Amino acid sequence: DSGADHTDRHRFRELDPQIMAILITGYPSLETARQAIHQGIHDYILKPFKKDELCATVAAALKRHERISGLEKAAHELEELKSIATG
Repeated sequence: DSGADHTDRHRFRELDPQIMAILITGYPSLETARQAIHQGIHDYILKPFKKDELCATVAAALKRHERISGLEKAAHELEELKSIATG
């Protein structure tokens, strides 16, 4: 066991399913990486890490979040247009 609380890792999804979570760990293992992927963690950073690495990881997560949000908005607008057209 890495000491991490495995029971609370996915609770962030209850707050907002679009959250781009980044796991930072000083106890890397194949099992932790597998669990992170399974639980929808956006990325995985090992300690010690450089400030540039953290900034790049956060920037990538924000870009992905923006793309997903944009796609969801476009899909919603398309459904509204279909509704109006068939209405």
